[in-house]
Amino acid sequence: MRMGIIDLGTNSVRLFVYDVSTSRPPKKLFQSKAMVRLGDNLYKGLELDPLAIKRTVKALKNFKKTLSEFRVTSLRAVGTSALRTAQNANELISAVLQETGIALEPISGEEEARLIATGVLANEPCGSGRHLLIDIGGGSTEIIVVEDNAITSFHSLEL
Repeated sequence: MRMGIIDLGTNSVRLFVYDVSTSRPPKKLFQSKAMVRLGDNLYKGLELDPLAIKRTVKALKNFKKTLSEFRVTSLRAVGTSALRTAQNANELISAVLQETGIALEPISGEEEARLIATGVLANEPCGSGRHLLIDIGGGSTEIIVVEDNAITSFHSLEL
């Protein structure tokens, strides 16, 4: 099965395509990043800038073509801090759905932290002992504590 993941952050949007099988670990087939600067001017009035929305939709249109080329059958598209903050986030979500067919899902800071930790542990196990993972994004910072390769706590700070 081919799976796509779209991660829309405050500054960039990323696309990952994986070949997923129950008999082996997922294999990354493709990765791309577009700097859309969705958070431009967001903190002045708590609304997404129309030009930032246009840049983001354009990037997601390009990603949609890539998803088709790789024959992706499953997709999860998430939006993080900028979508949590913006009062007009539904404008972007609607435009993306209408122009690309991609259902963009705003996620909580806690879900963002959990997904970050899960991804890190799947690719770079920490081993025994206690470890601190920190993800500094454009609109939030996630802090995750891992002990013996298990997530023990996580927090998301809107910074």
